[in-house]
Amino acid sequence: MEYVEKSIDLSDKERKIHVSKGSRREWTTYDEWSYDIKVNAICKLRIDIEEDIWNELSDLVTQLDYENFYNSLRVCNWPICDATNNLKDKFKIFESDVERYVIVGQYGNNHVYPHIDPVRSTTVYIPLLPRGEDYTPLELYYNNTIVGTPSNDNPCAYAWNTKIPHSVFQFGKDRYNAQITFNLPYKEFFWKYMSVFDV
Repeated sequence: MEYVEKSIDLSDKERKIHVSKGSRREWTTYDEWSYDIKVNAICKLRIDIEEDIWNELSDLVTQLDYENFYNSLRVCNWPICDATNNLKDKFKIFESDVERYVIVGQYGNNHVYPHIDPVRSTTVYIPLLPRGEDYTPLELYYNNTIVGTPSNDNPCAYAWNTKIPHSVFQFGKDRYNAQITFNLPYKEFFWKYMSVFDV
């Protein structure tokens, strides 16, 4: 069969848009959250977590007994220890609305596919392990945008809306985070506790 091959002509803008991305995080807006995203989807909290608390809890989470959920997640209550006692003190502002304190583990190379949580409405989320880029992003699908968390380089906490479709595609190592769950809708939670939101 004879044919004539035609090359595709891309503008500079198209070349920039279609550049190869090396990780899922590069597909997300992890470094440019708008005010709209912070009010409706996810926002970093202005609550400092010391590195020694972060390290102590990170060392402990791999040793805990978990209940298995959905073939990819493991969940247990926060253990009673200095690290969790210190964290509860740091997040005391939320105490009247807390439903549960949990540690969530996710098996490496298992994924939590896009879903909306059936029970909880808002979660405060503290990434623990693995560190750096190996901690794949929590992805939220909000307003035609994939919003993702940055790499896990420093101790920090986020509040996020669990009623927005979200997922985690974890590759490689097991993944752990500490969570505080609330039945208060995210927008109400945001306005009630706006003083600790990084807006």
